[in-house]
Amino acid sequence: MNSRTAVLALGLTQIIGYGTLYYSFSVLAPAMAREFGFLPNGSSAPSPSRCWPAASARPGSAAGSTGAAPVGS
Repeated sequence: MNSRTAVLALGLTQIIGYGTLYYSFSVLAPAMAREFGFLPNGSSAPSPSRCWPAASARPGSAAGSTGAAPVGS
């Protein structure tokens, strides 16, 4: 595989991944609101963000991707 093909493949998978995570919330929001009785939002973000080290976003990004993977499939 040459570098051009690799870059195109990585770019395509990145676009698909972001699109899956971005649009899945709008599809799932009505069901989440019915189940929880409210719509979860960013108001809960400060609590977990204090647990992650300020020097690296890697653990938080990995946890978010892992948690969102079942939603996209």
